[in-house]
Amino acid sequence: MPASITLEDAGLFQMVCQLGGISHPPGYPLFTSICQFALPPFGSSVLAGNMLSAIFASLACMVIYSCIHQMTSSMTTAVVVSLSYGFSATFWSQALIIEVYTLAVLGYVVCWRLLLAYSAKGNERYIYLAAFTFGLCLSNHWPLMVLSTPALVLGLWPKIGEFLNQLKRPIVWVLILLCFFAGLTPYATILFTPSPEIALIGEVSSVRELVPYIARSHYDVIDNQTVAGFSDKLGYLMWLTGETAQQLGIVALPVVLVGMYAGWHHFPKWMTLQLVVLLLGTTVLLAMLLNFSSEPLYHATYKPYPIIAYLPMAVWFGLGLNFLFERLHLTQAIKVLVSVVAVVSIGMGNLAQNDRHTDNWVEQHGIDVLESLPRNALYLASDSFEVGVLGYLNKVVGIRPDIELRSPDNQFFSNRLTQPFTSIEDQTEVLRDFLVHTERPFFAAGLKLEPAEYWGGYHRGGPPPLTSVVRNSKMDTAADRLLDQYDHSASLDAIEFNVVFQRLVQFTRQYVRLALTSTLTEGEGHRLDRLQRTFPGRLATLEMLLPENRAGAKPVLHEIAMEGLSDIPWQATRASHALMFEFAGHISLLPPADPESAKIFFSESTRLYPLESNKSFRVLTQLEKNQNN
Repeated sequence: MPASITLEDAGLFQMVCQLGGISHPPGYPLFTSICQFALPPFGSSVLAGNMLSAIFASLACMVIYSCIHQMTSSMTTAVVVSLSYGFSATFWSQALIIEVYTLAVLGYVVCWRLLLAYSAKGNERYIYLAAFTFGLCLSNHWPLMVLSTPALVLGLWPKIGEFLNQLKRPIVWVLILLCFFAGLTPYATILFTPSPEIALIGEVSSVRELVPYIARSHYDVIDNQTVAGFSDKLGYLMWLTGETAQQLGIVALPVVLVGMYAGWHHFPKWMTLQLVVLLLGTTVLLAMLLNFSSEPLYHATYKPYPIIAYLPMAVWFGLGLNFLFERLHLTQAIKVLVSVVAVVSIGMGNLAQNDRHTDNWVEQHGIDVLESLPRNALYLASDSFEVGVLGYLNKVVGIRPDIELRSPDNQFFSNRLTQPFTSIEDQTEVLRDFLVHTERPFFAAGLKLEPAEYWGGYHRGGPPPLTSVVRNSKMDTAADRLLDQYDHSASLDAIEFNVVFQRLVQFTRQYVRLALTSTLTEGEGHRLDRLQRTFPGRLATLEMLLPENRAGAKPVLHEIAMEGLSDIPWQATRASHALMFEFAGHISLLPPADPESAKIFFSESTRLYPLESNKSFRVLTQLEKNQNN
């Protein structure tokens, strides 16, 4: 379990839980209500927030044990299923960090257990408790719960006739609805959070504002990308197939298949159908609903979503082992021994990717950035690292309280200049006016500032006077640490890689500018060489050198581009792929020009990133016009 802050939503949840506020849509009010009560006594400890997820995970495994024991009457099978799911790749990863997913699993399996109890006894109270729990689940992560609901409904099948008869009584409807809406009451906490310190859009003061917030309408652009098409859906399904197969390890797959056979032939058909529908809910169905680019960065973003859908894999694994035990007529002692070995094997197989006790590079880089800024600096935080990690370190831990963090798009922090619903043009104008009149030195990494002074890892925008670049010795060590991370980038997921990528681009811009305007020391030359051996470093080098248009530079630039195209990391985005091809196209047009090669490069760039913002379209159109003339 990491003892320092991590990426994705960890920093944001830590701030919301420690400082109060509203989490990003849909708000996750059940989770934030619990953590805002439980975490403050532990101060700024990251471990306390991470332990909360671990507690939810442990409780979920206990309930899973109860469910499987109810279904199979086998203690061994119940233990195997609960522990194998506990050690499954995705569930384990989410049990280590402050997140909403283990609570989502806990809520789902509690509903499942209550419906199993109803199927066994037919007592109405289990339906009322299930309705209340279902409402609570929707108050935590409603998209996962809604996609998993069809499987829950199938749990009513053994008592469907009795259930329909009970629904003929109006009082049953009334009590079910009362319990359900009681479970939704955590959403009221969003309405009753005035002037939140941390919130995506600020205060949500009316039901009219609450509904689109819960509906996640603010993420429509992310969930429906222009670049995405049907091939992306297929790509996502193929990726999900591999992810599903790897949850318990590839060697467990034969046992899972045996379990599917055993479940179909030795248990009620509705149970197998329930597991299949659950597996398809946040995998196939989710892939069909979403419309985003199928590439590693978005795979990593949505990686936790199928966490509930992976539960059937553990169930089938347990059923498969039990079926083999019975066919082989093994003694109880051998059954226990084999079960222990099987569960330990799953745990050992997933240990390497989930052993994060030394995972501190994200927090260290955040500290490096904050400590390197001049006194009373203003930092414009744009991405999840800057908002989440820098925000947590600055506002919760209290590192560099003299620094002010602001969001250029007026999100998350309470010191917004205008409402985030304001048009982009108006927000840009308000920010520009603010920066013109501020006396504080201001900095950014994700936001382009003009004119810009490169400081390494970020750049300064003002107030003047500015030079094109400065030596910032406090960030040199940070650059070396990130380069070390890049050298071991095979172990980084796409989100972590993207953070390293963006920062190395900034460092390369600084060092290339230093090389163009001054004489580098031996240490600086070595650092620049390391930077230019990375894919982001090559991109940034070409970005800086192409506009220089220096005579005789084409062979060197061509070599950099070809090295970049031959060494594209698997985590790199389509946009960065396309940009390298675009640069290669521009290099081909340098004297002596090679228009045919340029067209090939520009065409590949547009294929990879077919958006109008891709400048290759304009150049390609011009080349075709010139050819026709």
